[in-house]
Amino acid sequence: SLASQGEKFAKRAKGLLFPSGEPTSFNRALMGAARNPIGRTFSGEAQDVEFYVKRAIDAQLRSETGAAVSPGELDRLTSAFMANAFADPTSAFTRLDELEFGLRGVRQSIDPTGQYSQQPTSPFEPRQEENLSRLSDEDILQQLDMQ
Repeated sequence: SLASQGEKFAKRAKGLLFPSGEPTSFNRALMGAARNPIGRTFSGEAQDVEFYVKRAIDAQLRSETGAAVSPGELDRLTSAFMANAFADPTSAFTRLDELEFGLRGVRQSIDPTGQYSQQPTSPFEPRQEENLSRLSDEDILQQLDMQ
């Protein structure tokens, strides 16, 4: 779903900016480059951070409202969720955590059982079809009963 894809984008941005997964690993230089058009020119990772955050925000708003997001609104929200290079690391981490948490909430309200969230959300994540030729007839019937 769109919310699931947005949640993945938020996690990717957070992973680039906080390599160890903790606020103490805040990559200030990358955040500074991601917030600066000139900095993004020279850093592919900075371009990725901006892309991931904007896609996550877009996914959240589209999932919640169904409406397209204007470029101005997207820029305003990007500033709200992306700290700057001088931000407190915990605050910067919390902003991205909140974006991820919001998307998870949207996804869980749309798909409370998680059944549809397991489906592929991107052409880069093809569904892994199980090779049924290696299973016995009993195994196949058992799997069909579980679905």
